[in-house]
Amino acid sequence: MNIQVNCVATVFVETALSDKLMEAFQAASGGIDAHQVFATHQGRLGRPEDVGRAITHLAEDAGDWVTGVRYVLDHAVRIGCVFGG
Repeated sequence: MNIQVNCVATVFVETALSDKLMEAFQAASGGIDAHQVFATHQGRLGRPEDVGRAITHLAEDAGDWVTGVRYVLDHAVRIGCVFGG
């Protein structure tokens, strides 16, 4: 039996829901551009296709031996928080 359990965790990804959250943040913060606050080191938010590529990797033969992992798709945001990047 080949059962694989993995998790894909992301920071903000450009979707209709994140757009609404960004607008609410901007209104509550007095006009601070939420895209600047939540952008990654690449200078943009994640895109659905970024997440899709990771999920595709897990679903294809290349991901056959990957199980029990958490793919964190944050473009080094966690590292930037630690190292001030």
